[in-house]
Amino acid sequence: MKIKLLVLSLLALSAQAQWSESTLRTTMNSSYMITALHYDGTVLWAGSRSQVYNSLDGGTTWNNVSAGINALQTDVKAIQKLGNYVYVAFGGNGNKQIYRTQDNGQNWALDTAGHSQFQHVTNFYTHKDYLIAKLETNFILYKKNTDAQWSTLQVPDSRFITPVCVFTKGDTLVIPSGQGTPSMALTTDMGQNWTIRATNWGPDLPANGNLVFNAWLGKYSSQQLFGFHQGFVTTPSLRQVNSFIKSYDGMETFTSISGFDSTETIQAMWAHNNTLFMGQSRSIVYRSNDGGSTWTNITGNITQFVPFLHLNIIAMELVNGKLFVAGNSNGLLVYETGLVSTPELQPQAGWMVLPNPARDFLKIDHLPNATDVKIFNAYGQMLLHQTNSLGVFECSTAHWPRGMYLVQVTAAGQSTVQKILLQD
Repeated sequence: MKIKLLVLSLLALSAQAQWSESTLRTTMNSSYMITALHYDGTVLWAGSRSQVYNSLDGGTTWNNVSAGINALQTDVKAIQKLGNYVYVAFGGNGNKQIYRTQDNGQNWALDTAGHSQFQHVTNFYTHKDYLIAKLETNFILYKKNTDAQWSTLQVPDSRFITPVCVFTKGDTLVIPSGQGTPSMALTTDMGQNWTIRATNWGPDLPANGNLVFNAWLGKYSSQQLFGFHQGFVTTPSLRQVNSFIKSYDGMETFTSISGFDSTETIQAMWAHNNTLFMGQSRSIVYRSNDGGSTWTNITGNITQFVPFLHLNIIAMELVNGKLFVAGNSNGLLVYETGLVSTPELQPQAGWMVLPNPARDFLKIDHLPNATDVKIFNAYGQMLLHQTNSLGVFECSTAHWPRGMYLVQVTAAGQSTVQKILLQD
């Protein structure tokens, strides 16, 4: 009986042991941990102390692309791509710089005009064709790729000077109050005009808390948001309150999500439609396939690879079915999610999808004769397959979830792929 129990225990452990180490290494000094991750749709980027890395093959092999960057003893705080440029922000130790590259890190240029050297960027966001930089303690900067320098976003009042985060809802830029009565400031013209809306963050949440949204940049639709609320109550004793909340109606109402260890702080999240991955302090990782209604603890053997027996997971990215997490180790840990990889993008040949971005329908013109048309979602799941010989293809997308899709056209044994975006 003891042998049988031992075998069952080993099988259970091996079933959970889905974490492994990536090939990326910085240094054995734990202060050189990976501090930021960003997948721009083609290249996976990682940043650590004074160093920037990228992978052109989905995280299998890595390149140190730090040549030309002068940011000694300074951590990468944020990485973001907008248009043809990738931006990397460094902060700490008096060296607060923003660099950008348009050739995957072969050449870097400083991009700090209009940026105060007294505060570093904590997060980058994109909104339409703007790059937005949230600074450490106050102020929000923004610019377009074509702008010569950063401009300061003028917020409506002091409640919004120190927001925890910035995010978008369709064409609207949204800033939650950093203090005081829970509210949101919304603008469609980059701060020239604002609308203020009182907000109920959810049941039993303290009014003096902070709202942190760790999913952005198109990983949710304009109506679907997931966030982490943190606050303090003073009665009957001083304590911190953590709550994970979601909204499916464009932030009109919020509901709380449970089913995980709420005593640990949520530090990172990856979200797309109803698939969520959540990283907490002390190496705890959860997965949900139903929008947060139920959760599975996938921590498994993760502590096997962590020098101090727990990993403060501070960044997550999912690429080609693999979840990459970063924290207090000198590399990246990888979890095989089982999600299907999307087709590789090949140069487009003649045909085009209109409109793009789309809303209620897709139309493909200039198709070759005897073509196969396939449409995949962001997980590589095929939603539609049709043989077409008319030169034109049309389909309704009115009831499809908003987000990124791939259209694959095959003719004469050659396949080409185009990205399309569905939005409201």
